[in-house]
Amino acid sequence: MAETEYERELTCPHCGYVDRDSWELPDDECGEHDCPHCGVPYLWTRHVSISWSTRALGSGNPQQAAVQHEDTSHGAADVGVHCSGGANEAI
Repeated sequence: MAETEYERELTCPHCGYVDRDSWELPDDECGEHDCPHCGVPYLWTRHVSISWSTRALGSGNPQQAAVQHEDTSHGAADVGVHCSGGANEAI
């Protein structure tokens, strides 16, 4: 094994050990890591995928949604958006 690509967890290219704690690595795009199993260092690269979801505000009427957005955007400190489970809820 000399290389792995697009795995869900860090996988040592030397011994095949799957590091379930790879989420603990720094937020860098790449780096060097010592395999906790065999101890041999290797290079890693993080691949990030971003997707977007949208939802109309209000009743689905574009004019009414625009008015609602205008009305709620005046006091930024008073209005926020809470995103959970793929749904946005004004708070």
